[in-house]
Amino acid sequence: MNLFEIQYSRFDGDLQGFLPPEFKVLEFSPQNEHFRARIRIPADSTPNDLLNYLLPHVTFQAINEIIPSMNEIFIRTVTDQINSPFTSPDKL
Repeated sequence: MNLFEIQYSRFDGDLQGFLPPEFKVLEFSPQNEHFRARIRIPADSTPNDLLNYLLPHVTFQAINEIIPSMNEIFIRTVTDQINSPFTSPDKL
């Protein structure tokens, strides 16, 4: 899924400007003296890539990978199977 939540300080602008277009800032919110953002990175990128882009601009407090719940994985799998053009109705 490659979704990360970062908590940081020292910058409250648009993080997207520091990231390549393939990296997407999905959410941003202030939290007391810090800020929180959720960022989706490309499948072929690593958390280190994300850190390299943002480290010159922010002070990190935390970085966490957002792992989908079993329910989210189940729903995504079922939805993908239903929407797949190769799924026959008798296999559902």
